[in-house]
Amino acid sequence: MEHAAPEDQSQVSFIVLGENIFFFLQYSTIILGNKVDRHDRQVPTESAQKWCKDNGDIQFFEVSAKENTGIKEAFDAVARTVLKKSKDEEM
Repeated sequence: MEHAAPEDQSQVSFIVLGENIFFFLQYSTIILGNKVDRHDRQVPTESAQKWCKDNGDIQFFEVSAKENTGIKEAFDAVARTVLKKSKDEEM
């Protein structure tokens, strides 16, 4: 399926996620906003948070591998979610 290029290139990530939302919701527990250390960010925090809320209330974390910001919190959230899902499946 071909799509016209969005007028606002910062929205490309949301378009890709939207096209694949069912796949992501099956296997993904969080969305990461990467490179939070940069000042020329493409997607505003508020836009990403709203998208996550509107698409299944997905957990959203802003991270920077360069500055080690938010990484531990994001992985801890994944671990908690996986543990909860595995306990729920055992019942």
